Formats: sequence, structure tokens, C-alpha cells
Amino acid sequence: MKKNKFKTKLFSKNTLLGLGALGILSSCMELKSAKEALVKNLPSAYDYLGTKKNFKALPKSSTPYKFPVSSTNFLEGKTLKIDGKAPVNIEELFASTKTQALIIIKDGKVVYEKYFDKGGKETISNVWSVSKSYTAATLAVAVGKGFLKMDDLVLKYIPELKGKMDPRTKVKDLINMRSGFLYNEIAGLGNPTSRIADIAYTSDVNTHILKNIKSIAEPGTYYNYDSQATHLVTMVISKATGQNFVDFFKENLWDKLQMETDGEWLTDEKGVARGFCCLKFTAMDDAKLSQCLLQGGVWRGEQLIPKWFVDQIRTNNEREGGFHYSLSFRNNTINIPVNEWDGKTPEGARKGVEPNKIYVGSKEYWAWPYEDSDYYMQGLLGNEVYTHPASKTIIIKRGNGLFENINQPWPEIYRAMALEEDVVELREKFGEKRIPSEVYKKKYVMPKQ
Repeated sequence: MKKNKFKTKLFSKNTLLGLGALGILSSCMELKSAKEALVKNLPSAYDYLGTKKNFKALPKSSTPYKFPVSSTNFLEGKTLKIDGKAPVNIEELFASTKTQALIIIKDGKVVYEKYFDKGGKETISNVWSVSKSYTAATLAVAVGKGFLKMDDLVLKYIPELKGKMDPRTKVKDLINMRSGFLYNEIAGLGNPTSRIADIAYTSDVNTHILKNIKSIAEPGTYYNYDSQATHLVTMVISKATGQNFVDFFKENLWDKLQMETDGEWLTDEKGVARGFCCLKFTAMDDAKLSQCLLQGGVWRGEQLIPKWFVDQIRTNNEREGGFHYSLSFRNNTINIPVNEWDGKTPEGARKGVEPNKIYVGSKEYWAWPYEDSDYYMQGLLGNEVYTHPASKTIIIKRGNGLFENINQPWPEIYRAMALEEDVVELREKFGEKRIPSEVYKKKYVMPKQ
């Protein structure tokens, strides 16, 4: 294989297959799911999950909104110097990482649009965990319409979890990924017999998730990335609204955003959407939610998404795993070691926002969002949507490369592009403190219900 100068490959396909083979021997997941995942080996932005094409259709609008196009080529001749290395051409950098589509919108106009590899203007692809942001926005709409509240107890809508889940668990704990459930998604990446592969391939996602929920920590206490918690949110929305989740999403977001091209949400064999991933649509249509949020939740004169939800995104100050009422929306932040902080808000940080404690290894840092409060959504394979409100810039990247995207500092790259800077300084990757290992070892006693 020809080595690409812009990427670092951490694992080989054979390594993943080896992990999968070991997992098959020790896992009790559905055999069909394991076989399909093993055969597929690595995920793709274009595949369906399983041997059948199960999805709910999302028809294009009869009155589609088309972004006006500028004659400007925003990236023409531009380079970036990343982490002190020699400058690289930005377009070549994206092309080298299996980017399928790259679109830049500034002041509501398309200033750059290019497709690579299998990508195309009307090509639909799976945005993976970027879908979580659409689930979160759908929840915000349901709350705004009065169907439920963020502080509602989950058992109100999913009584089947009684005895499995801490009865104090609230809807906001699910959307914030602070449910306290036993789950380790990161450990499952690349393992076709893992829990994440299992719920992605099962023929009955609701039943499969419900039977495996187990609380091991007090809800709201620890952050833990958990796709099953996101799926429970879709179940809550369905119960609260009396509609199928995708039907409610279509009626209240998809149709309102006047999509130009047909899309689909992948489902199980019972027609239930896998709400933690698997929304498939075009890159250009992916820009419309971000443009709506950039406009304070307003689309074509209608307050489509509640203002409080937009405010949460812009003032959130947690990075690399920081989710607060907004799930996949994350912020770039200014970080200072706790023992070096002088007690003052650092220059360039958003004033009036309390710092959040984040971690890298055993080191503690205080983190503030930038004054201009940029934010982004992320999904597997290099699928990302970045927004820089101050410059009114949106960057949509569709990807289809797993290893090619792991070590690229995309949020910082997007920020430099939005600010039209030519230097990107790398920072350590941070993550909120996960559920401590000692919590896993202790028997968790849930409160009486």
C-alpha cells in the first residue's frame, strides 16, 4: 500500500479481524450480526447495515432551498502549516484523507464546493454519529412543542427499564451521555462482536438495547460516550409524541429545512431507526441545520429550533467528549493547567462562563470556550460539520476513511480556515473524566423505585 504523507495508520485490517475473531469466541451477540460485521470488516459511508436495505425514506422538498453560490473560490492556492511542519495545500490535505465532499458556506453563500472519490452533489452517504446531533435537535423541538421536558424521568416513557436503570435517570442524562450505564463504546471500535457492532446490526434494536441496559453509577455524575443512550432518546421522543421517531423528525425538521435531495434513515428490520447513527443524505443538505443554528434556530422566518438549545451549543465549554443538551455539538476551547491558572478569564475566552475541568491522563486543566464560540459535530470516518458564528462560516466535510482521519486536528483546521489563518498549532486531546474503573468493580445499589 502506498503510504500517504498526510496520515498515520494505527492499526491494520488484520489487527481488526484478529480482535473480531477473539471477540466471537467470547461474545454472546447475535451470530448474524457478528458474521455481517466480520465480513464487512471496516465501515463505509455508503453501505447499509446488514444484508437488506432497511430504511425510512426522507423525500426531498417540493420547494427546496438552494444556497446562493458565490463566484469566489475560497481555498484557491491556500496552505496550512500544521504543528510546525511544512505548509500543505488545503485541498490536497482533504483529498488525501478520503474526503468525499467539502463545502464551505460563508454569509449564507457557497464559497467552495468540491467532491472527491465516490462523492457527488446528489450522493447520499451515512454521516454516522453526526446523526446524534439531529437526534438532539429533534429532542429540542419536541421539548419546545411541549411534548416533554428535559428533566422528565426516563421511566415515564420507557417503564420497561424499571429495575435495570436508576429510577432517577432523566431525559437530559441520556442526551448528555451521563446516564451511568455500563458501556464502553471506544473499546468496541474495530471489534465486530462488540456492543456497538451488535446494536448497529441487530434486527430488533429496541428490544436488544432494552435487555442490556444496566446502571452502574448515579445518573448525571459521569460522562460516558454511549450510543445506546442516544437511541433511548429516540424511544422517549416516540412515546412522548405518539409518532415514530423518524416521522416526527421528518415533519418537524427535515421537511421544514427544505432538503434538495432524497435522504433516508437506516432502520432495523422492524422499521425502527438506529437513532445513534445512520442518517444518510447529501453534504449540501447537511449544511441547512447548521445554517438554521447560525441564525439562532430560525429558518425562513420560523423559530424552528428553540433558542435555549442554540444558546447551549454556543456556551458549552467542554471539548473532546463534552456534551451538554446538544450531544454531538462540541466546542474548541482555551485550556490552562489547573495549577497554573491565575484566577482570571484568559484573553480570547468567552467572558462570564465558568471554566470546566477537563483531563489529559492524570493532568487537570480548566477549559473555556473561545469568545467567538465555534462548535462542530463529529462522526466516524471523518464526517464533520463545523460552524464559526463570528465569521458566519460553515464547513461540511463528508468522509469515508477510518484511519486517515484519526490523527488530523480537524476542529483546529476548520477554525484556521474560517479565520483565514495559515498556521495550526496542535493541542493535547482532552476528555472529560470517564466512569472510574473502581465504579465498574463495585456492585451498584439502585434507589428503591
